[in-house]
Amino acid sequence: MDAQKSRRQRLNELLETTKGKTYFVVFVTFGFTALMILMGLLPSYSAFVKQLEQNQRRAEHITNLKGKLSVMEDLVVENQEKEAIKNIFNKIMPNGFNQVDYVLEIEEFARTSGLGLNGLTFAISDDVANSIPSVRLDDKVRGMMINIQLDGDREALPEFILDLENSIRLYTIKDLTSIRKSDGELAEDGFLRPYRFTLLVETYYFDTQVQDE
Repeated sequence: MDAQKSRRQRLNELLETTKGKTYFVVFVTFGFTALMILMGLLPSYSAFVKQLEQNQRRAEHITNLKGKLSVMEDLVVENQEKEAIKNIFNKIMPNGFNQVDYVLEIEEFARTSGLGLNGLTFAISDDVANSIPSVRLDDKVRGMMINIQLDGDREALPEFILDLENSIRLYTIKDLTSIRKSDGELAEDGFLRPYRFTLLVETYYFDTQVQDE
Protein backbone atom coordinates (compact mmCIF):
# COMPACT_ATOMS: atom_id res chain seq x y z
CA MET A 1 0.00 0.00 0.00
CA ASP A 2 2.83 2.35 0.93
CA ALA A 3 4.57 1.65 -2.39
CA GLN A 4 1.43 2.48 -4.33
CA LYS A 5 1.01 5.74 -2.49
CA SER A 6 4.64 6.54 -3.09
CA ARG A 7 4.28 6.06 -6.87
CA ARG A 8 1.09 8.15 -6.93
CA GLN A 9 2.81 10.86 -4.97
CA ARG A 10 5.78 10.92 -7.35
CA LEU A 11 3.38 11.10 -10.34
CA ASN A 12 1.54 14.02 -8.78
CA GLU A 13 4.82 15.73 -8.09
CA LEU A 14 5.86 15.18 -11.68
CA LEU A 15 2.63 16.61 -13.03
CA GLU A 16 2.85 19.61 -10.74
CA THR A 17 5.97 20.78 -12.51
CA THR A 18 5.84 22.41 -15.98
CA LYS A 19 8.43 20.07 -17.35
CA GLY A 20 6.55 17.07 -16.08
CA LYS A 21 3.34 18.28 -17.61
CA THR A 22 5.10 18.69 -20.96
CA TYR A 23 6.52 15.18 -20.84
CA PHE A 24 3.13 13.76 -20.01
CA VAL A 25 1.37 15.59 -22.85
CA VAL A 26 4.05 14.51 -25.34
CA PHE A 27 3.80 10.92 -24.15
CA VAL A 28 0.01 10.88 -24.42
CA THR A 29 0.08 12.61 -27.81
CA PHE A 30 2.69 10.19 -29.14
CA GLY A 31 0.75 7.20 -27.86
CA PHE A 32 -2.53 8.46 -29.30
CA THR A 33 -0.89 9.23 -32.65
CA ALA A 34 0.75 5.81 -32.79
CA LEU A 35 -2.57 4.19 -31.96
CA MET A 36 -4.38 6.11 -34.72
CA ILE A 37 -1.65 5.26 -37.26
CA LEU A 38 -1.82 1.61 -36.30
CA MET A 39 -5.61 1.58 -36.56
CA GLY A 40 -5.35 3.20 -40.02
CA LEU A 41 -2.59 0.95 -41.30
CA LEU A 42 -4.12 -2.35 -40.32
CA PRO A 43 -7.22 -2.02 -42.56
CA SER A 44 -5.09 -0.58 -45.39
CA TYR A 45 -2.59 -3.41 -45.12
CA SER A 46 -5.40 -5.97 -45.06
CA ALA A 47 -6.98 -4.40 -48.15
CA PHE A 48 -3.58 -4.30 -49.85
CA VAL A 49 -3.03 -8.01 -49.17
CA LYS A 50 -6.49 -8.90 -50.48
CA GLN A 51 -5.95 -6.78 -53.62
CA LEU A 52 -2.57 -8.44 -54.14
CA GLU A 53 -4.17 -11.89 -53.91
CA GLN A 54 -6.92 -10.87 -56.35
CA ASN A 55 -4.34 -9.52 -58.80
CA GLN A 56 -2.39 -12.75 -58.56
CA ARG A 57 -5.51 -14.81 -59.27
CA ARG A 58 -6.37 -12.54 -62.20
CA ALA A 59 -2.84 -12.90 -63.57
CA GLU A 60 -3.10 -16.69 -63.33
CA HIS A 61 -6.52 -16.59 -65.00
CA ILE A 62 -5.18 -14.38 -67.82
CA THR A 63 -2.20 -16.73 -68.27
CA ASN A 64 -4.57 -19.70 -68.55
CA LEU A 65 -6.74 -17.83 -71.04
CA LYS A 66 -3.69 -16.90 -73.11
CA GLY A 67 -2.65 -20.56 -73.15
CA LYS A 68 -6.11 -21.64 -74.31
CA LEU A 69 -6.17 -18.86 -76.92
CA SER A 70 -2.79 -20.00 -78.24
CA VAL A 71 -4.06 -23.58 -78.53
CA MET A 72 -7.21 -22.38 -80.31
CA GLU A 73 -5.14 -20.27 -82.73
CA ASP A 74 -2.92 -23.28 -83.49
CA LEU A 75 -6.02 -25.40 -84.13
CA VAL A 76 -7.47 -22.74 -86.43
CA VAL A 77 -4.21 -22.54 -88.40
CA GLU A 78 -4.03 -26.33 -88.61
CA ASN A 79 -7.64 -26.52 -89.77
CA GLN A 80 -7.02 -23.82 -92.39
CA GLU A 81 -3.95 -25.70 -93.66
CA LYS A 82 -5.92 -28.94 -93.84
CA GLU A 83 -8.77 -27.16 -95.61
CA ALA A 84 -6.32 -25.66 -98.12
CA ILE A 85 -4.82 -29.09 -98.80
CA LYS A 86 -8.31 -30.54 -99.13
CA ASN A 87 -9.24 -27.85 -101.66
CA ILE A 88 -6.11 -28.62 -103.66
CA PHE A 89 -6.94 -32.32 -103.79
CA ASN A 90 -10.52 -31.50 -104.72
CA LYS A 91 -9.21 -29.56 -107.71
CA ILE A 92 -6.74 -32.27 -108.68
CA MET A 93 -9.36 -35.01 -108.44
CA PRO A 94 -12.78 -33.42 -107.91
CA ASN A 95 -15.82 -35.21 -106.56
CA GLY A 96 -18.03 -35.39 -109.62
CA PHE A 97 -17.47 -33.63 -112.90
CA ASN A 98 -18.45 -29.99 -113.29
CA GLN A 99 -18.19 -28.97 -116.95
CA VAL A 100 -18.39 -25.26 -116.12
CA ASP A 101 -15.13 -25.35 -114.16
CA TYR A 102 -13.30 -26.93 -117.09
CA VAL A 103 -14.87 -24.64 -119.68
CA LEU A 104 -13.83 -21.55 -117.73
CA GLU A 105 -10.28 -22.81 -117.25
CA ILE A 106 -9.76 -23.83 -120.89
CA GLU A 107 -11.26 -20.55 -122.09
CA GLU A 108 -8.77 -18.68 -119.88
CA PHE A 109 -5.84 -20.73 -121.21
CA ALA A 110 -6.91 -19.99 -124.78
CA ARG A 111 -7.32 -16.28 -124.12
CA THR A 112 -3.94 -15.83 -122.38
CA SER A 113 -2.11 -17.76 -125.11
CA GLY A 114 -3.70 -15.74 -127.90
CA LEU A 115 -5.82 -18.57 -129.33
CA GLY A 116 -9.49 -18.55 -130.16
CA LEU A 117 -11.65 -21.30 -128.62
CA ASN A 118 -13.76 -22.59 -131.50
CA GLY A 119 -15.33 -25.68 -129.90
CA LEU A 120 -15.44 -27.75 -126.73
CA THR A 121 -17.16 -31.13 -126.25
CA PHE A 122 -17.12 -33.75 -123.51
CA ALA A 123 -17.42 -37.54 -123.58
CA ILE A 124 -16.99 -40.15 -120.85
CA SER A 125 -13.79 -42.18 -121.21
CA ASP A 126 -14.12 -45.97 -121.26
CA ASP A 127 -10.42 -46.71 -120.92
CA VAL A 128 -9.34 -44.71 -117.86
CA ALA A 129 -7.52 -47.71 -116.34
CA ASN A 130 -5.03 -47.74 -119.23
CA SER A 131 -4.56 -43.99 -119.23
CA ILE A 132 -2.13 -44.12 -116.32
CA PRO A 133 -0.81 -47.70 -116.41
CA SER A 134 1.85 -47.13 -113.75
CA VAL A 135 -0.74 -46.11 -111.13
CA ARG A 136 -3.37 -48.34 -109.56
CA LEU A 137 -6.50 -46.20 -109.69
CA ASP A 138 -9.32 -46.25 -107.21
CA ASP A 139 -12.53 -47.91 -108.42
CA LYS A 140 -14.28 -44.55 -108.15
CA VAL A 141 -11.92 -42.80 -110.56
CA ARG A 142 -13.51 -41.93 -113.88
CA GLY A 143 -12.16 -40.29 -117.02
CA MET A 144 -13.62 -37.55 -119.17
CA MET A 145 -12.48 -36.90 -122.74
CA ILE A 146 -12.45 -33.23 -123.76
CA ASN A 147 -12.29 -32.31 -127.44
CA ILE A 148 -10.83 -28.82 -127.80
CA GLN A 149 -10.84 -26.89 -131.06
CA LEU A 150 -8.63 -23.80 -131.23
CA ASP A 151 -7.89 -21.22 -133.92
CA GLY A 152 -4.58 -19.37 -134.09
CA ASP A 153 -0.97 -19.55 -135.14
CA ARG A 154 1.58 -22.21 -134.31
CA GLU A 155 3.61 -19.96 -132.03
CA ALA A 156 0.69 -19.67 -129.59
CA LEU A 157 -0.06 -23.39 -129.29
CA PRO A 158 2.94 -24.33 -127.05
CA GLU A 159 1.86 -21.76 -124.45
CA PHE A 160 -1.63 -23.28 -124.34
CA ILE A 161 -0.20 -26.77 -123.91
CA LEU A 162 2.12 -25.50 -121.16
CA ASP A 163 -0.88 -24.03 -119.32
CA LEU A 164 -2.59 -27.43 -119.48
CA GLU A 165 0.51 -29.13 -118.09
CA ASN A 166 0.90 -26.60 -115.28
CA SER A 167 -2.75 -26.71 -114.27
CA ILE A 168 -3.54 -28.09 -110.84
CA ARG A 169 -6.04 -30.36 -112.57
CA LEU A 170 -4.83 -33.51 -114.29
CA TYR A 171 -4.83 -33.38 -118.09
CA THR A 172 -3.48 -36.03 -120.43
CA ILE A 173 -3.14 -35.03 -124.09
CA LYS A 174 -4.22 -38.06 -126.09
CA ASP A 175 -4.12 -36.58 -129.58
CA LEU A 176 -3.24 -33.36 -131.39
CA THR A 177 -3.89 -32.37 -135.01
CA SER A 178 -3.51 -29.13 -136.89
CA ILE A 179 -4.73 -28.03 -140.31
CA ARG A 180 -4.32 -24.83 -142.26
CA LYS A 181 -7.58 -23.09 -142.96
CA SER A 182 -8.86 -22.64 -146.48
CA ASP A 183 -8.50 -19.29 -148.20
CA GLY A 184 -12.17 -18.62 -147.64
CA GLU A 185 -11.89 -19.28 -143.92
CA LEU A 186 -8.77 -17.15 -143.68
CA ALA A 187 -10.54 -14.29 -145.40
CA GLU A 188 -13.44 -14.50 -142.94
CA ASP A 189 -11.24 -13.97 -139.89
CA GLY A 190 -8.89 -11.51 -141.53
CA PHE A 191 -5.98 -13.95 -141.85
CA LEU A 192 -5.29 -13.53 -138.10
CA ARG A 193 -5.62 -17.20 -137.13
CA PRO A 194 -4.39 -19.36 -139.99
CA TYR A 195 -4.50 -22.75 -138.25
CA ARG A 196 -7.13 -24.88 -136.54
CA PHE A 197 -5.88 -27.15 -133.78
CA THR A 198 -7.81 -30.08 -132.36
CA LEU A 199 -6.70 -31.50 -129.02
CA LEU A 200 -8.14 -34.61 -127.43
CA VAL A 201 -7.51 -34.32 -123.71
CA GLU A 202 -8.42 -36.69 -120.89
CA THR A 203 -9.07 -35.55 -117.32
CA TYR A 204 -10.13 -37.44 -114.19
CA TYR A 205 -12.58 -37.22 -111.30
CA PHE A 206 -14.20 -39.27 -108.54
CA ASP A 207 -17.61 -40.73 -109.26
CA THR A 208 -19.52 -40.00 -106.04
CA GLN A 209 -22.38 -42.25 -107.16
CA VAL A 210 -20.27 -45.38 -106.71
CA GLN A 211 -20.88 -47.05 -103.36
CA ASP A 212 -18.03 -48.37 -101.25
CA GLU A 213 -17.97 -52.14 -101.08
